[in-house]
Amino acid sequence: MTHDLQKPVRLETSNRKTLEPADTTFASKEGRNPDEIWVKFWLEANDLAGPLVLQINDGKLMVKTSSGIPEIENTQFSNFTSNHW
Repeated sequence: MTHDLQKPVRLETSNRKTLEPADTTFASKEGRNPDEIWVKFWLEANDLAGPLVLQINDGKLMVKTSSGIPEIENTQFSNFTSNHW
């Protein structure tokens, strides 16, 4: 899938709050055109109370389906590879 850079990327919270990216990074292997896009959002704790939906191109991607914030031991970094958190 490729992203149309003319179309906005937004994150929608369960209370219909729409957030724009705080940072966008393009990545690629050295000497090649970008083939990855990383979009970062600043969220408040209450934004994580329910589902999160990423609006990209003309579609929507469910990023988080459940309620609440997962417990992370020792405040270490965790990477969630499923939308079921």
